[in-house]
Amino acid sequence: MAPGASGAPLPRGNGTATLSGAWYQFGSSGRFDIEVTIRDEKMEGSGQDEVGEFTVNGTLTATEVSFVKTYKEAHTLYYAGQAGDDGEYKGHYGFQAGEKYDRFDMMVENFTPVHRG
Repeated sequence: MAPGASGAPLPRGNGTATLSGAWYQFGSSGRFDIEVTIRDEKMEGSGQDEVGEFTVNGTLTATEVSFVKTYKEAHTLYYAGQAGDDGEYKGHYGFQAGEKYDRFDMMVENFTPVHRG
């Protein structure tokens, strides 16, 4: 399995992670950071970018990511992508599920496993 950007393992199992990436639109880009909790491949969390604060809900595995990004003061976006050999997730987002409005890329900056006791 390829490591994430900081050498942390890609998500496998339950834990917490920081996701950092960029979305692209009309030749411009914006950075985002998301703090997530992952349980049974389901993720939820929150973050911020230049559009505003948002929450995310979806799935995150070592090979795929899919989530809904809901801005507190704006619109909702649907993201879906695949992890490459370098550990970077790349895909598309849109205003409706399955729409390919434009693209994004994202790395797992850290992943801390949480073991059930």
